[in-house]
Amino acid sequence: MIKLTLFIGGVINKIDIAKFRSHSDMEVVSGAIGHEKVHYKAIPVEKIYEDIENFLKYCNESSENIYIKTAIAHIWFVIIHPYDDGNGRIARAITDYILSKNSSSTQFKLYSISTAISSDRNGYYDILDKTTNLFLNKEFDLTPWIEWYLNILNNAMKQSLKNIEYLIQKTKFWDKHRNKALNERQVKVLNKILDMGNENFEGGLNTKKYISLTKVSKATAVRDITLLIEYGCIKQIEGTAGRNVRYEINDIM
Repeated sequence: MIKLTLFIGGVINKIDIAKFRSHSDMEVVSGAIGHEKVHYKAIPVEKIYEDIENFLKYCNESSENIYIKTAIAHIWFVIIHPYDDGNGRIARAITDYILSKNSSSTQFKLYSISTAISSDRNGYYDILDKTTNLFLNKEFDLTPWIEWYLNILNNAMKQSLKNIEYLIQKTKFWDKHRNKALNERQVKVLNKILDMGNENFEGGLNTKKYISLTKVSKATAVRDITLLIEYGCIKQIEGTAGRNVRYEINDIM
């Protein structure tokens, strides 16, 4: 059962804590102080309780497609904007909760819509603007919002699968090299690459990056890298040589 709780935190102006806002001049804004952009003006306070009641009923009782349901729940809560602060965080928490609550394997929900939205905040505010601004969306068509939301959710799931893949690769790698006499510096660098994935460790590993990550001398970095090659932990990237030589994690299988 969804219940609503306000995050307690400090802002420039005094806010109502743990209760609905008491004024109607609430706006959704972004940008630095003095350069704010208004995306939406929230509903009047006298409508909050009625809208929240309908919102909670929808979240707790609706049998709509779970992904469409969370998209609608998110935008609906933002439109109500019942609190002085924390509305965006609560909206994202609600969507994550609904997705988990209705999952057949709740304990294995490894993706986060909140994290995905945070990674595209500009896109998020832009679609909110286009959806909630009645001058731009006179028919109040939610289709563009739902499409954007589903795309973000899909990205979150894909990233989760990639994270799982990196974890599997990392486990296989250390199963293979657990008995190698690696020092702390070498382990740190290898874990850094494994956590990111070879394809995301831009440019591959070289002496300069090794020095930056471990804060050692060039001689020590060269020695460490040479040993990693001898141990079969890393390999030279094809097509690189000399001063431009780069390395990547060796095949894990």
